[in-house]
Amino acid sequence: MATATVTTATGTPVTFTREGDGPAATVYIPGFAETTASWDALAEELAQSDREVVRIDLPGSGLRTGAATPYAIEAAATDVAAVIDAVGKPATIIAHSMGSQIAELAAISRPELVERLILIDPIPLGGAHAPGQPAPAIDAGELLHSQLDVFAELGDGGQALTTDALAVPADTLQQYCDAFAEGHPAGETTSRFEGKVLLLAGEHDPVSNPAFVESAIAPRFAHAITQTIAGAGHHPHLQATGATAAAIGAFFAAHQD
Repeated sequence: MATATVTTATGTPVTFTREGDGPAATVYIPGFAETTASWDALAEELAQSDREVVRIDLPGSGLRTGAATPYAIEAAATDVAAVIDAVGKPATIIAHSMGSQIAELAAISRPELVERLILIDPIPLGGAHAPGQPAPAIDAGELLHSQLDVFAELGDGGQALTTDALAVPADTLQQYCDAFAEGHPAGETTSRFEGKVLLLAGEHDPVSNPAFVESAIAPRFAHAITQTIAGAGHHPHLQATGATAAAIGAFFAAHQD
């Protein structure tokens, strides 16, 4: 795995990792209090030898701890778009939770490069509130605590994820909570992304459950498929890695165009 850095048009350096080779790329975007390490198990299970694997940390975490940029959805999407430009290959973005908001914004800004979106337990781009309603107040400390409980259930595999999550400053995590709760105006209308979309929802997810994803998120996309990951909560890529990889692999196989 190699580390690379690209500078955005606004002068922000973005460090990311590249692994493997191929004519296309799979780009991974983590969710709240997660880093590139959260994708280790899924990337290994998918074993996409014909695709380059690209992983990006959000500002303030992982390889980008201390990054002096706004901790906001749009800024993060700009970073992702710059990485996609630097890689310069047709890309599929896989994203988790609030990372799905970032993924959609990046995808609609690079329609010539982003072919597919795979969104795992997505948060609506319009935010964690009904249209026209104020964003809810989400306590980052409480959300982090629930996240650490999930990591603890993973045993040894969750220790590194816990360390990474605790390394993110509390004020950074709160800014991200505020950002994904508020959402982005682009989420109030039909998505401008016209490629294929796979929406995966954990069967027991208290945040983005299958019924919510089917009714509130899927209709925004022109070509969306929804699938439930049995036995999983809000982190299917960690809690049911095999089933998640199988669903993604089948999606790739069915949509090679």
